[in-house]
Amino acid sequence: MKVADDGTILEVKDLSMRFQLTNSLFKSKRRYLDAVKKVNFAIKEGETFGIVGESGSGKSTIARMVTGLYTPHSGSVNFLGKEISKINHTAEVLPYRRQMQMVFQDPFSSLNSRMRVMNIVAEPILFHGLAKSREEAEHIVLDLLKLVGMSDDAYNKYPHQFSGGQRQRISIARALATRPRFLICDEPTSALDVSVQAQILNLLKDLQEELNLTMMFISHDLPVIRQMCDRVAVMQYGEILELNETENLFIEPQHQYTQHLLSLMPNLNLLNQQAQRHNSTGN
Repeated sequence: MKVADDGTILEVKDLSMRFQLTNSLFKSKRRYLDAVKKVNFAIKEGETFGIVGESGSGKSTIARMVTGLYTPHSGSVNFLGKEISKINHTAEVLPYRRQMQMVFQDPFSSLNSRMRVMNIVAEPILFHGLAKSREEAEHIVLDLLKLVGMSDDAYNKYPHQFSGGQRQRISIARALATRPRFLICDEPTSALDVSVQAQILNLLKDLQEELNLTMMFISHDLPVIRQMCDRVAVMQYGEILELNETENLFIEPQHQYTQHLLSLMPNLNLLNQQAQRHNSTGN
């Protein structure tokens, strides 16, 4: 498993996904939804690649095809020099899947409520044989929890005993348990309060630098995308309409839909001025 000579770690070609909405004996009466339509992009090692778009644009569907949760209707996913979308043998694909992990939008539903944090984070370590013993796995879990900023006694608790931000930290620890090179973050802060969002985003940036992670970051939140990503793909109705370096995209958007999305962003300077006026009047 190696990165391509040009630094590409992940490449998708003509990736498409079709869902059948209604079934019928007659093919002409079956109805389909083309959720993703011939999407192409490549991600370089060490970068954060953003995918932005409104709900239903196909962002999360792409993430699930890349990770193997969905089988593409057509097209290919090439990861670390291997076309993993065509691998059917579990033993053959596992080493590649170990190098690719996902952080989901809702940390509570993605964590098993009946398991203690120690077992939640240790599970992928033991499954992939990354520790010689249970004791070694538990030491790795404690290190991971410390890495994501959790307290020393967190390992012995259940998910419901934590706040949303703390649960997302646990989810990140679990994702890092397999020592991945590529991390997919699917709306990882959208279910959190604004102040907690900033903490999680800063944590992800620090972890990326410390662990040399490559990330695909999916969001509908343009300010978050601008803060986190090196390049951004803008999606609508399953298609990529524009792909550019982040600052170029925000300063000189080319596609009309991108311009529309940017027009909906709050004017931060205006908001700050309003807040200052509010504070000065004491209202």
